[in-house]
Amino acid sequence: MSTLTSNFEKFALALALTESDDNERAWGDDGGHGVNYLACGRWQMHPAFVWEFGPAQVQVLDSWNTVFKHTLFNFWMSRGAAGRSENQIAMEFHLGVAAVKEGRWAKGYDEDFTKHLLGLPTGSA
Repeated sequence: MSTLTSNFEKFALALALTESDDNERAWGDDGGHGVNYLACGRWQMHPAFVWEFGPAQVQVLDSWNTVFKHTLFNFWMSRGAAGRSENQIAMEFHLGVAAVKEGRWAKGYDEDFTKHLLGLPTGSA
């Protein structure tokens, strides 16, 4: 496994644990109403995010998880190429690139992501 691949796999798992406790069947971002979910999967992806960063082609037998993982890889590569740290990439994923650029930062989310990335227990934040 290349360093690039292993770094991405570590990032992807840490992000999945932070977003959904690595639950590929998770639904979220419904505003607390229990309907009209805007995000799904282990990475809690929104349709617009998949549209922007998703793979150019999807095979008939590709699972949503496979498509989401390719989408995350494309985002990770684009942000890493822009010189972002793993924590900044995670925050841009969570809040949006524009929000982070404006100075927004979710401290608890960042702490949990860091703990997952380092393999430490979470929940103390």
